[in-house]
Amino acid sequence: MSLTPASTDSATGLRVLVVDDHMDAAEALGILLEVFGHDVKTSFDGQQAMETIVAWEPDLVLMDLSLPVVDGYEAGKRVQAHVAAHPDFPLPYMAALSGFSGDAERERTAQCGYARHLVKPVGPDQLKAVIAEAARHRDARNAPAAG
Repeated sequence: MSLTPASTDSATGLRVLVVDDHMDAAEALGILLEVFGHDVKTSFDGQQAMETIVAWEPDLVLMDLSLPVVDGYEAGKRVQAHVAAHPDFPLPYMAALSGFSGDAERERTAQCGYARHLVKPVGPDQLKAVIAEAARHRDARNAPAAG
């Protein structure tokens, strides 16, 4: 698997929010995503992430679950509540980042609105798959209604 920029099998041009309280990890992932051609912002706690999601409307949110202020579980629930209260708000594709991999953990993240549960460290193949899924989600969301 190649990590070359603008790889032909990688969607480009996504608005990606990376949320991790480990600033170095968030910034490193953000730089990699920028190399791949994405517009990236970083947040370091769940409350800051929510504010960024509402103001910036990202296509993809990569969120650590163990966050200060508001954890990733609660942030996921809040995103779902915001979308329910504002039907015109574009639901971002959300992937949870966690050190835990059990079935119960995956079910919990799904209940909080996450489409994917990724176990740290996230490998390049997993990252590219999530980017492709988020691009399909964005394209489907932005497609004109048939009629």
